[in-house]
Amino acid sequence: MDYAHGLAKEVVAKGQAILESKDKSVGEIKDDFIEFLDEQNMVQKGVLHTDLLLTHPKNRGSLLLNPNNAHRNGSLIRRVGANLGELHGAVSMEMSPNPKRRQDF
Repeated sequence: MDYAHGLAKEVVAKGQAILESKDKSVGEIKDDFIEFLDEQNMVQKGVLHTDLLLTHPKNRGSLLLNPNNAHRNGSLIRRVGANLGELHGAVSMEMSPNPKRRQDF
């Protein structure tokens, strides 16, 4: 029997096995899982403007994003420098707002 969200148990088991891998680094697991999601046609690629993003209320010590920290961090990055090549690995994931689709995740 498939899950209520419509994914077959085999698909969920394969995804779970990737996430529970003990012999790979976190980065490799992330890459493998994103590749798996892409194979399942569950990936949407694009560029999001920061106006469309929020953090979880418990993230960043419950401060969320605030202008003072953002400007301070931005100033530090500008002064010290950044490896822009690392930005290619940025990932954002969204859970479906449909409770049936996210029920088993």
